[in-house]
Amino acid sequence: MNPFSIYLYVNISNMTTDQKIYNTSYLSFVLLGLGVFGFALILIQLLFFQSIPDNFGVVGDALGGILNPIVGIAATLVTFLAFYMQKKANDIIQEQFNKNMASEHIDFVFNNYKSRLLMIINEINNFNISFHGNKLISKIEYLDDKNDKKYNFIGIQGINLFLVEFLEIKKSKKTKEQKLI
Repeated sequence: MNPFSIYLYVNISNMTTDQKIYNTSYLSFVLLGLGVFGFALILIQLLFFQSIPDNFGVVGDALGGILNPIVGIAATLVTFLAFYMQKKANDIIQEQFNKNMASEHIDFVFNNYKSRLLMIINEINNFNISFHGNKLISKIEYLDDKNDKKYNFIGIQGINLFLVEFLEIKKSKKTKEQKLI
């Protein structure tokens, strides 16, 4: 390795990604500028000389041989930059996709719980219970007289009254069993 390549390697390894991109693009433009300058030299020679010298092909071959590697290296660097920028863009898109997937999963779980809670609330709101003569009735046939007044309770109020009535019936059964023993 020559000293320039060692210096370049040490210098590149200490740079940030943005500095590497800037330096590579700067070098590419300098090399492309040299290529354009060489092409301009050939055109100037053609424009200002009335007659083309016999060895003009040799001069063109020499300039082409000198400028071709310079333009080739610049084109390679620009192509590398294009691929590198595409990779960075793909990484950003991948990161956004992963964030979006996580967000959609959270939304799915939230909507699932929300729908379950709404079903429970709907069941509570649709709970219906009737009382007549201090008795819990579930069918109109249980009434002695169909025209008797009954009290209907819906939703959480119906559930509360059902639980109170259920606990009182359970308590009365328990006391009856204790009296029998």
